[in-house]
Amino acid sequence: MSLETIYYIGQTIAVLAVLASLIFVGIQLKQNAKATMLSVYESAMTGYNEHNRFIANDEKLSSIARRGTQDLSQLDVEERYRFNYVIWHFANHVYKLFRLYERGAYPESEWEGAALEAKQIFSSPGLADFLENNHRYADLKAHLEQYPARDFTKIDGWTPKEDGFEP
Repeated sequence: MSLETIYYIGQTIAVLAVLASLIFVGIQLKQNAKATMLSVYESAMTGYNEHNRFIANDEKLSSIARRGTQDLSQLDVEERYRFNYVIWHFANHVYKLFRLYERGAYPESEWEGAALEAKQIFSSPGLADFLENNHRYADLKAHLEQYPARDFTKIDGWTPKEDGFEP
């Protein structure tokens, strides 16, 4: 076997090794992208669940959230203070999802559902001015304006009047 033949065999082995490495890197990138996407979904659901648990585990806070969402004048000064923190908690979560969406880390199909829900909640009578008065969310507010408004008086088959609540 000549040196030239050995050289070509070595080149062929090197090319095959590079191709194998590239395939391996491609597989790793795909798996990493999938893991990252699952992490983003987990973060989104965890944020919503934490917010829901935050309100649902405290009967007084649940009442404040329900009444404040419909009409801020139903809240006294202390309740209004607590209500603001409830809304900031929710708004910060939505804002995080918005930023992930803008950076391409949260799929448009998922963001659209979150945006519609946020638009519905922020359009409720007690929250109509929240985004307007909190400049941190100016770009979120501008983005949400492209989505249709939803009627907050009926959510998932529930209406405040069914519970004896009149705004």
